[in-house]
Amino acid sequence: SGTSASSSTFWRGDGTWATAGGNNTPSFGAYLNANQSISNSTNTKINFNTEYWDSDGKFDTSNNRFTPTIAGKYFFNSSLRYDNGAAYEVSLIIYKNGSEYIKVRFKQNTSVETIQVTGILDLDTDDYVEIYGRQAQGGSVDVNGDTNGTDSVTARFFGYKLNGV
Repeated sequence: SGTSASSSTFWRGDGTWATAGGNNTPSFGAYLNANQSISNSTNTKINFNTEYWDSDGKFDTSNNRFTPTIAGKYFFNSSLRYDNGAAYEVSLIIYKNGSEYIKVRFKQNTSVETIQVTGILDLDTDDYVEIYGRQAQGGSVDVNGDTNGTDSVTARFFGYKLNGV
């Protein structure tokens, strides 16, 4: 019919265009907009209270969690930096439905380092995902936040639905 389509669509042969693979939605990106104190040896939910984007309104900044409402496999990534130059153990944890699911732990040296966790989770419509931090410095330690989401050390949390899996 002389109608063109983008590279992500294909001609069905029945007179219509279809999208190949679909979109990776719902998707979201959120960050911590101010420093957050993490107590010693306590799993603490990170307050991702500001969004970069939220394609379908599935990330709730009031409780800092993502609930997909669409079943499928989802990719998640989170990173943060503990603001203390001492050597001590730090962790970053993906929680699914209130329980630890994927945990990254390491002993940072005397320089301040960023920790990151990545995972693919199989979610039902009512599952929810949160991020927790933990540190063993001996006292409270701040996780770095940012007022505009542009600082390279800001605590961040991203996720999106995987298609074709």
